[in-house]
Amino acid sequence: MSVEDDATATAERAVTDAYRREWAFVLAATVRVAGDFDLAEE
Repeated sequence: MSVEDDATATAERAVTDAYRREWAFVLAATVRVAGDFDLAEE
């Protein structure tokens, strides 16, 4: 594995972890603003 491949894998893990941690907060805020859960999911 090259240094570039290792860096790419690390970046992918970081983005995946951030998405998993923050998804619910972003959805909740969007529901508050939109006032509609279905619209917020889109």
